Amino acid sequence: MLSYIARRAVYTLVVLICASIAIFWGLRVAPGDPASTLFNPLASAQAKNELRHKFGLDKPIVVQYFDFMGRLFRGDLGTSLRTRHTVTNDLGHFAPATIELALAAAVLAGLLATNSTAVGMAAVAGLAIVALPLHYVRWRHGGGEP
Repeated sequence: MLSYIARRAVYTLVVLICASIAIFWGLRVAPGDPASTLFNPLASAQAKNELRHKFGLDKPIVVQYFDFMGRLFRGDLGTSLRTRHTVTNDLGHFAPATIELALAAAVLAGLLATNSTAVGMAAVAGLAIVALPLHYVRWRHGGGEP
């Protein structure tokens, strides 16, 4: 059993590395340049080159990838080019709305995916019970403060 878990962990790691390389490479070779996107089309080439240097876009793609992975392992997800805030801050800000949307979609899917309303309501209730945080369930059943 332990060898099976180890083998699956290695496979998962290989898939994650391959996916990160494919996504990183795909974003870098896609048409468009972040420097051109952020600036007015009439901006000087010097300003665009300074921005490329600031974000490391003037380095070879392999160096960019390893820089990215190093920052990722340190927990530094970088700065959003759209909001100009840290990506970690944006994730914390947008996560509640994303979770709310996902739960609403799950409820709607549970209601619409079955032929019977009673079966759909039971599926939604089961999903809601499974989704409850464990600390909330403990607190509700006398386990102390959450």
